[in-house]
Amino acid sequence: ACTTVSIRLALLPMAVHGSQQQAKMQGLRSELAPLQARVQASGGTDHVAAAEMHQLYERNGVNPMRLLALPLLQVPQAQPVEPPLLQLGPAAAPHGTVVAIARDNAFHFCYPELTESLEHLGFKVQWWAPLEDQALPKGTAAVVLPGGYPELHAAELSACQRSLAALRAHGQAGRPIYAECGGMLLLGEQLEDRHGQLHPMAGLLPLIARRGSLSLGYRRATALRDGFLLRQGEQLRGHEFHRWQLEPFEQTKQPQQLWQLEGWGVVSTVEGWSDSAIHASWLHLQWGGCPSIARRFGRAAQAAMAL
Repeated sequence: ACTTVSIRLALLPMAVHGSQQQAKMQGLRSELAPLQARVQASGGTDHVAAAEMHQLYERNGVNPMRLLALPLLQVPQAQPVEPPLLQLGPAAAPHGTVVAIARDNAFHFCYPELTESLEHLGFKVQWWAPLEDQALPKGTAAVVLPGGYPELHAAELSACQRSLAALRAHGQAGRPIYAECGGMLLLGEQLEDRHGQLHPMAGLLPLIARRGSLSLGYRRATALRDGFLLRQGEQLRGHEFHRWQLEPFEQTKQPQQLWQLEGWGVVSTVEGWSDSAIHASWLHLQWGGCPSIARRFGRAAQAAMAL
C-alpha cells in the first residue's frame, strides 16, 4: 500500500502537466481540422496545407503523435456513487437488540458494511472472542461468525468449552446465526488442524472440515431454498477463499444445502447450509451490495428476543 501511494505521488506532477497538454491539444484540433481536410481531399498533394500543419505543431510545441493518443489520455469523469447504507433507508434509533460478532485471532475477516448495516438498523454490536473462552454477551439475539483461520487454532478452540456451549445453546434455541467461510467451521462437528488432527467443535452442523484443495474466486450464487436470509431463486455475488473442505459427519441429518455456486474456472457446485435459523456458507457477502440480507437478519434477530 505504501509503495502504491509513493508511485501515485511521484506521478502527480506528470498528471497535472498531462492535463495541460490535453487542453492545448484539444484547442489545436479545431485549427488542424480544416488543414487536415485539405490534405486528405488532395490525396496528400496539398503541400501548402501540410506545411501549415507542421508550423502549427512547431509553434505550439506539440508532438503530433500525442494527438493520436489523445483519446487514451482522457480522464473519465467521476460518477456519483450512492452510499450503500442509503439503500437501508433512514438510520433507525438504537433499540438495544444485541448482535454478537466473533472477533479474535481465529475470526477476523468481514466487510465493514456488515457491522455498519447492523448499527444503521439500530442494533447494538458487541464483539465476542471464542478463542478467549468467553460466553456470549448478555442478551445476545443473533450471532455473526466471520471468516478467519480457525484451523490454525483448532485445538485451542476445542478447549474453549464455555464459548462452544454458549454457541451451541444459542443455535439449539433457534436463534439466528450467520457464518461465513472460517466461521462456518466452528459450527461443525469436527475441525482438522494443520497437522491432520481432528478436534470437536460446536456440533450444530453435521460436518467435518479437512484440509483440501484451494478454492478461490468470485462466485454467482443462486438460492436453492427459502431460509431466514434468502428466498429460493434469488441471486447474489460474493467471493470464496479457503483451502479446507467439508465432508458429511455420519448421515444422521439431511443436508439443507443453501445455493448453487458458479464462477469462472470452477465447476458449478452446491454448497452451504440453510434452515430457519442458520445461514452458513464458504461465500463472503458484501452486505452493502445486498441490503435485503441486513434487513432479514435484523428481523430474525428481533424475533429471537421472544424465544
